Amino acid sequence: PQNMCLFHYMTVSEQLQFFGRIYQIHQETLNWRIGELLQRLKLAEYENRESQDEYGPTKAGFLDLCIDPFPKIDLAVSFIICKTQQALRICLIRDEPTVGIDPVVRQDIWNLLNELVSKGDQTVLITTHCWSEASKASTLGFMRNGQILLEQSTSRLFDDYSTSDIEHIFYHLCS
Repeated sequence: PQNMCLFHYMTVSEQLQFFGRIYQIHQETLNWRIGELLQRLKLAEYENRESQDEYGPTKAGFLDLCIDPFPKIDLAVSFIICKTQQALRICLIRDEPTVGIDPVVRQDIWNLLNELVSKGDQTVLITTHCWSEASKASTLGFMRNGQILLEQSTSRLFDDYSTSDIEHIFYHLCS
């Protein structure tokens, strides 16, 4: 599993406060964003739980990151920073952001990502090997052997290839 920068001795709320303070987010704004994200990412029930108490560290001394709340907490940290840094053009880069997350929250995450992009303040770059996840992006880029094969809006790509099957499009590009 990918490593996340979470602290096992802090509650979910404390972790979000911590990262918000690093970026000098005004306390009122930070509290509002934390409340919003706890609800939207279905993390409210974990708000005051310490990671160590609830799940315990693995034998290696790291968090067991495959357990449900951790990918959502990690994403919440990203959203705290992105949504509050209005003066900056932010590029959020995430590697498989919805791995290990239940389908309902997965859709909520995609809604948040698309909301960030639609406002024009942020660029979101996502890597994934999951074709169904990729189809939710506004623009797709295909890579093979370190080379970009094609980058195009998702809707135009589907029109040009007369299909919404991303796997089929990728195979066509590689042949």
